[in-house]
Amino acid sequence: MDINVLSLWVGILGSVVTIGSLGYAIYSTRQFSKGVRIGPLQSIRNLIDRMEEEKKKHHGDSPQWQTMHHTQGDLDALFKNLQSMFNIPDKDAP
Repeated sequence: MDINVLSLWVGILGSVVTIGSLGYAIYSTRQFSKGVRIGPLQSIRNLIDRMEEEKKKHHGDSPQWQTMHHTQGDLDALFKNLQSMFNIPDKDAP
């Protein structure tokens, strides 16, 4: 085999691997940024759900229930703010 043909094949193979690597890097970056955007929203949604469970253990006129209700409202506002900041539609939000 001639050295020029071998060099051509190595160059073509290197180009294919480079294109594949760039595609995988773009895919990985998108998945990572999606996780960064959705992860905090999932954590906040879990806190809101736990707060709702704890509120059920107290009467509506107790100071504990009132405090949890206000905190839950603050968490919900934080959730909505992050959702709008990251431009995540309601159907994709956790």
